[in-house]
Amino acid sequence: MATIPAALQPELIPAPTLPSRPGAPLQWPRPPGCALALAIAGQLAALDERRCLVLLPGVAEAEALEAELRFFLPGTAGILLLPDPEVLPYDSFSPHQDLVSRRLAALRELRDGRVRVLLVAASTLLPRLAPRSFIDAYSIRLARGQCLAPEQLTRQLENSGYRRVSQVMQHGEYALRGSLLDFFPMGHETPVRVDFLDQEIDSLRSFDPDSQLSQGTMDSLDTLPARELAIDAAAITRFRQAWRRRFEGNPARSPIYREVSDGRLPGGIENYLPLFFEQTALLWDYLPGDFVTLSVGDPAAMLEAAWCQAEERHGQAEADPERPPLRPDELCGTVAEHLAQLAARPLGCYAPATTTATWQPGTAEATTVPPLQLVDRRAADPAAGLRTVLEGFAGRVLLVPE
Repeated sequence: MATIPAALQPELIPAPTLPSRPGAPLQWPRPPGCALALAIAGQLAALDERRCLVLLPGVAEAEALEAELRFFLPGTAGILLLPDPEVLPYDSFSPHQDLVSRRLAALRELRDGRVRVLLVAASTLLPRLAPRSFIDAYSIRLARGQCLAPEQLTRQLENSGYRRVSQVMQHGEYALRGSLLDFFPMGHETPVRVDFLDQEIDSLRSFDPDSQLSQGTMDSLDTLPARELAIDAAAITRFRQAWRRRFEGNPARSPIYREVSDGRLPGGIENYLPLFFEQTALLWDYLPGDFVTLSVGDPAAMLEAAWCQAEERHGQAEADPERPPLRPDELCGTVAEHLAQLAARPLGCYAPATTTATWQPGTAEATTVPPLQLVDRRAADPAAGLRTVLEGFAGRVLLVPE
């Protein structure tokens, strides 16, 4: 990312200090517009080595705040938005593979402690996830000169959820042609071509999926699973056993059960993720212990809204006997579970600006929404109102055309 020259870098406003220990959450009125991002940037800049999770009411707000923080904190490493799968609970289709790739890469960065600021929407926080051990168990590490036969790599890819195709075009696919194996690793921007020499990896090269022409070379490569759930023989056995324990009747009547039994993952299989694992995790399990939580809004209200949506969708899904749904508490962490995690960590909340809560001393209390000044093209001086505002404002102004 390009660095903003020092003379043009935004000046961070004094912001309320984040709490340092669990207890009653600190509350402050929410500044209007991008001033919220500016205030949060000031808080994050004062965190030193501590880490922060920022909880937001929706995906759009989380994406906007990420862009604003990158503007106010140029060059700052470790700002990460956990991508939303962009499917609703109990949908009959799966997230796009590119989104799954970004989510798995984000979880690995989070687990490895490379994230300083994590942004997440309440609906994205709610669902249960694969356990922390899943990523390592189903990742593949390749290196030039490694003793590995093409058939062995093929089995590893299939156990990790990769799908065999005739030509690799998107994440999670692989193709084997003689001594060449192409695959699109999750968490990587380009697919990779593995050239074998007998039982050894001779070269690793990235290539363009459109032209299929090789590009740069690499000495080693770490991949991620192709799905957020396991699909090897042991996982399929766990799924079949868990399905028979969980649902009554003949399991063979469900196309979901039949497809998974045959080693295939039908659309919407993520709604049965808990059946593939002995235990699941929540996002909190991926966080190191030094995370502070910052909530933009009332966390209980945001989580309750996401939970109500899951319950409503569950009621609709119960009408399909071929896809019997898990209960919302099986598919997602309950509101009580998430609130307990919040209570175990230092918490600060930005409440609506009408709250009676006060800012801590030294903060920018004078932040207000600027008056709306439209250009009147019919007036003798179309920009008179805008000029008046600019002349009476001592700070810098950014004009953004459509």
